[in-house]
Amino acid sequence: MKMGITALFCLAAGSIWAGTLSAYQVMFETTDCNGQTGFASAKIEQIYRIEPAGCTGPDGKPIKKILLKNGQGSYDVLMLSDESAREVMGEIRAYMRAKRKMLENGNSLVITH
Repeated sequence: MKMGITALFCLAAGSIWAGTLSAYQVMFETTDCNGQTGFASAKIEQIYRIEPAGCTGPDGKPIKKILLKNGQGSYDVLMLSDESAREVMGEIRAYMRAKRKMLENGNSLVITH
């Protein structure tokens, strides 16, 4: 009986971790082609794509756009600097590494970036 309880506990713990993982969000600075700035956050599963926006910011550096799935079959689009885009991509990579490691190990989650 003790073995059954342990297995049930591990299964429940895995569900808790999976829930935590799906709630993981990234926060980033937004910057549009006119130099307006702000902050935004998104669940990592919402991020569909990061691509060139076709313009440059006031500093002359390229602006990127991030497409976020909005659950209605279309995307919300936010603009961000190339630097912020690289940071978001780093967060995505860290998330994917942590998710892979969690699946391999079964019961721990450590996100490092």
